[in-house]
Amino acid sequence: MSPDIGNQPVVIYVAIIVFALTALGTAIPKALGPISKFMGEWSTQRRVAAIERDDADIADMKRQVAYLTRRLHRMDEREQRWRRELNQHVAWDTTAITVASRHGAELPPVPPLMTPDPEEAETNHG
Repeated sequence: MSPDIGNQPVVIYVAIIVFALTALGTAIPKALGPISKFMGEWSTQRRVAAIERDDADIADMKRQVAYLTRRLHRMDEREQRWRRELNQHVAWDTTAITVASRHGAELPPVPPLMTPDPEEAETNHG
């Protein structure tokens, strides 16, 4: 007697499983396509937003650097001008003190001029 394959429960189960796997194999990409597309667009939007934020931060930092560079340049120019004026004042003050002393005037000690800020005095050692 030859056994009838259609009557074997194992064969029927295997056929059902193969059919189910085949159906799932074709249905999953179709179902995941829109989800995958949405996730890709969402990820791209996040990356673009992050890049725009970074670009804005970089532009702001560039503006700050430009401003601070101009300010530092003006401070350097002011310091050079003060040094020139101080040198001129030393000569004038010396002459004025000499003339005043010759005429018998007593002058108090010369007050400090253009002293550094306290934090500069602590950090500048020469």
